Amino acid sequence: MAALLGVIPLLGSGVAVAAPLTAGPDRLCPDTVASAAFTTPTSEATWTVYVPARATLRIEGSADIRAKDTTGGWQTILYLDPVMLTKLGEYRGGPFTARPFSGKWTQGATGGDVTLRARQKYGTDVTFRFTATVAGGAADPACVTLSPSRTTTAPDTPGSPGGTTPPVTSPSPSTGTPPPTPSTTSSSTPAPTQVVTPDIKLVRFLQVPMTACVKAMARIPLTPSTTVGNRNPAADRLAACGVLVGSTNPTPPDRLDDDRWRKFKKDKEYRGYTHLPAYTLYCASGRVRNTIPHHLDNGISPGFTPTIFRRGGKTRLSYEKAEYHGSEYYSSKLDQVRDTVAGDGVVISFRVAARIASKERGLSYAALGHDAPYIWSTLHVRIGCDGSYQIVTSWSTIPRLAVYVDDKLVTKTAQTGDLAEFIISGGTKLNRAGKGHLYPECDTMTVATRGVVTHPVPATIDCRTARDNAGLDVERTDVP
Repeated sequence: MAALLGVIPLLGSGVAVAAPLTAGPDRLCPDTVASAAFTTPTSEATWTVYVPARATLRIEGSADIRAKDTTGGWQTILYLDPVMLTKLGEYRGGPFTARPFSGKWTQGATGGDVTLRARQKYGTDVTFRFTATVAGGAADPACVTLSPSRTTTAPDTPGSPGGTTPPVTSPSPSTGTPPPTPSTTSSSTPAPTQVVTPDIKLVRFLQVPMTACVKAMARIPLTPSTTVGNRNPAADRLAACGVLVGSTNPTPPDRLDDDRWRKFKKDKEYRGYTHLPAYTLYCASGRVRNTIPHHLDNGISPGFTPTIFRRGGKTRLSYEKAEYHGSEYYSSKLDQVRDTVAGDGVVISFRVAARIASKERGLSYAALGHDAPYIWSTLHVRIGCDGSYQIVTSWSTIPRLAVYVDDKLVTKTAQTGDLAEFIISGGTKLNRAGKGHLYPECDTMTVATRGVVTHPVPATIDCRTARDNAGLDVERTDVP
């Protein structure tokens, strides 16, 4: 069945016993263990916990993953709204038991009931249990367990005596639909304000025509490294154009939903990407309480450098991973979520800068006498408790950029940067890994917006940072 839920009080000895089956409202007592068994990727369950004003709700729990998920791995993404989201398990090595998770959430200025909504993605046989603890605030009203009319038995739990568990109560039918809204005799606060943003993907792809490349190479000044020995600069540059044009990426598709997105990443035909999933911002009394992504398939990639070579009389194609910028500012794999100064919203940011793979960069330097500059892009989402949001991006004008909103292509930019100036901007010094110049020519775009954004994100700061080629200590200045 889709969801079997339990509420089992913990005694002082730490021994779990069956909860007394008392009729009454469906409120989960703090410091009790709640459990669930999910057997479909869309299983859901809910509990209600009373959280006093300004108090903190803490979740501590663990999960067992007993069967492979829908992708063939041993993992699940567990949501416990509005408190947390976590990825559990690994693609290989399952089954897993007692994988820990935790999270916390702070109540607003008015105390009341908070609905905990548990759901998952990908898992096909996942059992989890957690303890909800409330710290701070006034004493909560009396809590009672679920009514005995909805009592059932939990599935066998590994390690329990005889492979059985105490009776537990189920607040929802086996379809996994949420239970009825509980009635209470205490005062309750309205549900927190929720603001949901779209899913955003930025994809970088390089497309260089041979004619444009040859013209650009003619404008690049010679350097001592390009004329040393018996080198032929004209031949070297023509060969460089052949390599550059041969590494051109195909145009990305019009849709990048789940299956297409996985295939696109696997094919490696891109110069980098940024993926910011949809987010839900939870607010109470106009102040931020929590921010939760809808899934954990997020992050950045530096992209790949396609290389054509011959081996065994055959032409082959390999993909070398591009080189990240050495600063954490431009290579953090996690999104940066920061509250606004006024506490009435958040700004979520991703930044990535990368250049061609190290081996290819050395060959390019020998032919052109200039180091490769870093291409870069940034993505900022400002979400306000008033229901507004603003999504802006900045990017170096080489290579091209494709923007997707909720998996649909909304625009593809032209490659407006000057290729000769792009190559020259890398400088005549061959820098060590992680060091060097960012290509300074950039553009900005508002990807999506809703409502009136009181303090828009100043996206032009990213262009200024690239032009300064230093100034990487500006993280707080884009948070109004």
